[in-house]
Formats: sequence, structure tokens, C-alpha cells
Amino acid sequence: MSRLTLFFVQVLGMCFFFGGLKYHEQTFNSTVASTMSSLMAVATSSLIIPAALYATIAQTEEPDFKQILQLSRGTSIVILILYVMYLVFQLKTHTDLFAGTNDPEEENQRVLLTPIEAGLVLVFVTILVAVCAEYLVGSIEGIVASSGISKTFIGLILIPIVGNAAEHVTAIVVAMKNKVRVETCFGIQGKKTIN
Repeated sequence: MSRLTLFFVQVLGMCFFFGGLKYHEQTFNSTVASTMSSLMAVATSSLIIPAALYATIAQTEEPDFKQILQLSRGTSIVILILYVMYLVFQLKTHTDLFAGTNDPEEENQRVLLTPIEAGLVLVFVTILVAVCAEYLVGSIEGIVASSGISKTFIGLILIPIVGNAAEHVTAIVVAMKNKVRVETCFGIQGKKTIN
């Protein structure tokens, strides 16, 4: 199971749990949820298949890793195409599925940034995150040496938890306000009821 799948299961489960503590019933858009789960299955498969091929080829006497490289590049191209198709689906062809409900509080909110300002902030934050990520990756060696924690544990468990903590908390807070959205924890809102 990939880190992405594990994160999804954690966030979705926590949204259901904490939202269910406060509300007897919550609803979600089943079409969007099935679309997101299909994309999750494709992403997970695209990680598992090259890994399985690597494990098989590595056991041979003369491993040829060129096949893995070709397969990995091919799956990355397929995933990129699917991502672009998903963006068209979400932003152009099926915007009504992702629009949300007509909430008077949301309609009365004032726009804080123009599109140009938002783009500049996005670029600045992206550069800042890249610098922070470089320092984080550089500090892993020191943490491994001083604490005895393995690189694998840090890379597969700690970094994803810390990196996605804000998103996880936001999804839970939104679920507790009964405004759970697809974008925050995989697509809850709208048409299908959870009892």
C-alpha cells in the first residue's frame, strides 16, 4: 500500500469519525468519491508495478534495469495525462460536481487576493517550500546517526505525517463543521448519505 493510499485512508477515516461525533448523518458526492478512488487505484498501481518488476529483475544473475526505467517513465507519462484529464474534468466539464453547496457564509466572503497576487504568493511559497525541503532532506543523515531511527522509517512514516499534518487537521475541522469537501478529504458532500 502506498503512502498516498495510507494517507487517504487516515484522513477519510478521521473525517468520518470526528464528523460523526458531532452529526448523526453526513453526506458526500458519490460520483466524485468514485472518481477520486479510481485515480487513487491507478496511482497506487503505477507505484506497485515498477516496484514488483524491480524486485523480480534484481533477483536474476545479470539484472537489466533498463526495462524498469522504461516502465517507470511510461507510467509517469500515463499518470501525467490522467492528471491533466482530471483537471479538465474538474475545472471545465463537470464543475457542478465540485462546486459545493450554496452556503450564504461562503457567498458573502470577500476576495482577499487578485489572481496575479495569488499567483505571486503561490510562486513565493513554492520556492520557500523547496528550500525547506532541501534542508529537511539534508538533515535526515544527522537524525539517523544521532537517534538510531532508520532512513526508511523517516522517509515512509515521519515525513509524510509531518508534511501532511496541516491538510489532515483542516480536513477534520471541516468535517466537524459538516462542510466536508472532496478537496479536503477525498470527496464528501452532496448526494450519498453515511449512517
